Amino acid sequence: MDIKASVPEMKNVLKQLHLILFALWQDITSFHDFALSLETLLDTLVRKSLVGSYPMNLKIMEKLYEIRDELENISFSREDFAKEDTPIS
Repeated sequence: MDIKASVPEMKNVLKQLHLILFALWQDITSFHDFALSLETLLDTLVRKSLVGSYPMNLKIMEKLYEIRDELENISFSREDFAKEDTPIS
């Protein structure tokens, strides 16, 4: 498999990966925020990977979307998480 990509294309891919895998998760303050970040990650996997090519992967993705729905719809989904009193060391 010979994949050719330019430096600008690779930079763009790395920026997108950083956003989806790290940046979206940094400022989560509630289950609602978590559900939105999870949805972005799952949607990206469905659109840009081979995850849809395998039946077992589809079952796993369905379950992850169900979990996302549950997190967004729980009664306290928009309540802020408690702040930590001690810093992580």
